[in-house]
Amino acid sequence: MELPTKEKEAIRESFILRANAWAVISEQDFLQELRGQQAYFTSKGGYVGLARFIKFHLGAKGFDFAASYGVAESLKAKGLVSIYDGPGTTDGHPVKAIRAIDKPSI
Repeated sequence: MELPTKEKEAIRESFILRANAWAVISEQDFLQELRGQQAYFTSKGGYVGLARFIKFHLGAKGFDFAASYGVAESLKAKGLVSIYDGPGTTDGHPVKAIRAIDKPSI
C-alpha cells in the first residue's frame, strides 16, 4: 500500500510531536505512582516489576523511559526505593523489581 506524500509527512510530524511530548516525572510523583502499583500488586501476592512499571505504567501516562530510570536510580541512592531481583519469569530469567521504602518518622 502506497500513501500519498502529504499523508506520509503528516504521519512523520505526528511521531515527532509525540516524541517531544514525553514528560519527566518528579521524584514525589514517581513515589506516589509506585506506592499505588505496589499496593495493587502486593494485594495480589505479587511485586512491581521495574521495566513494566516504567515502560507500561509510567510510559502510558506520557513519562520518558530514560528519565524515569534516572529517577529510580536517584531514589535508590537516597534510600527511598529498593531495586532488587524479583522472582524469575517462566523462562527462568531474573526480573528486576522495585518497591518504595517508607522511612520511619523521627
